[in-house]
Amino acid sequence: MMKTLITGGVGYTGVMLAENLLERGCEVTVVDNFLYGYDSILHLVSHPNLHVVKTDIRNSDLSY
Repeated sequence: MMKTLITGGVGYTGVMLAENLLERGCEVTVVDNFLYGYDSILHLVSHPNLHVVKTDIRNSDLSY
């Protein structure tokens, strides 16, 4: 199983990419700071291969 990290994963391109990868059986981790909300990813959050991390990648401490 391929593992993929998508930064800015709640934006349009990130959501489309996440959907496509999940349909192909990949494990997807989405990283976003949710500055503009989280509605665009809600339909995917119950997928067992999706992991969502709320953080800003500009932070030097990415522990979550």
